[in-house]
Amino acid sequence: MSRKLAFRGNSGIWGVQARVRVNTVFLAPNPDNPEMIDSTLVGGWVDFRRLRHDAHWTLFRRRSFRGGKEVSGEEQPIDPREPHNGPMFLREFCTGTLPQITAVEEGGATTYALGPGEVGNTGTFTCFFGSIYRQLGSRFAQKSDETADFHAMISAPVETLLFDFVVHHSLTFAMNPQLSVFSGISADFWASTKRDELPIHSLAQDIGSRPPTFSTPLVGEYSSVVNRVFELTNWRASDFVARRFIIDHPPFPSAVNVRVALEQR
Repeated sequence: MSRKLAFRGNSGIWGVQARVRVNTVFLAPNPDNPEMIDSTLVGGWVDFRRLRHDAHWTLFRRRSFRGGKEVSGEEQPIDPREPHNGPMFLREFCTGTLPQITAVEEGGATTYALGPGEVGNTGTFTCFFGSIYRQLGSRFAQKSDETADFHAMISAPVETLLFDFVVHHSLTFAMNPQLSVFSGISADFWASTKRDELPIHSLAQDIGSRPPTFSTPLVGEYSSVVNRVFELTNWRASDFVARRFIIDHPPFPSAVNVRVALEQR
């Protein structure tokens, strides 16, 4: 109840809100070097709207971590028609009311900022973007407790977070992801520590395997989005298993982190 009240209050204070925040992470072995992992991220805002005409907002940020350290690499759009220095949209799943969104380098991260647009229901929009990192990192741990971390940034008041973790069946080490929620009040989202962790928990739901069942009443077009990602990456859904996390009224601002322990040689 406190998170629901916070959602209502923050919507009024900041002048924006959304119905669903989507964050979908795909992991698969790199075809040229199976010891390395390729990672695809699909992000989405469903029924995002402004409550004030002067509300400008950052919709997305993207970084990846391994053992608490940022992983560097070249991020590419899933859709080859999209420019590398743009928002990397999956435009067939973006509504016609989508305002201009620009990519900005900010504090070492790429942020996607919302331009001017209509207020209220007439300006409501849905957008998805997709990016892929080739050879993001090794599947093998360099020390006994090494982990890989993937974040969903709650950068606007939202009713529900849908976080799917989709893993190639050969990556058995990644099939038990653990979720934590960290406060976004500190100056750096990416440097969150145990003291920043919030008492919010969500157990992983098994949504099937080879192929998983992605359909959800939260997002009517979600299965189509995921199927399009499989087409663009040349991956087969029948090779993957998936775990799902759902959080109602995730606190804003916060970082929802999914962590897996890397494989031991």
